[in-house]
Amino acid sequence: MSWMAVLKQEDLEIFWDSKDGKASAEVFYAGYWGILSFHHDGEKGKGLGEKYLRELVEHLLSIEDADIEADGTLPNVDGFWDKMLEKDIIDSIRRRGQ
Repeated sequence: MSWMAVLKQEDLEIFWDSKDGKASAEVFYAGYWGILSFHHDGEKGKGLGEKYLRELVEHLLSIEDADIEADGTLPNVDGFWDKMLEKDIIDSIRRRGQ
């Protein structure tokens, strides 16, 4: 079954790992891509979060061209997601509790 057939049948949940295995994410598709969790093992403040997020987004868009939303973000990482939104890597943010 093709990805397109799966996407048309039901919501899709993806567990993603980066090419080097140092980042992971849980994402769903429901007419848009919602990033539920995103984590990397690299040193903070070195630009690795952006690098890995770009890799994730490229993978998702290769499956289905749709908006990307950070879904249910926590206050301690709002700064990261705000930067990614400003750089147009993601299309929207839904903060936890909204």
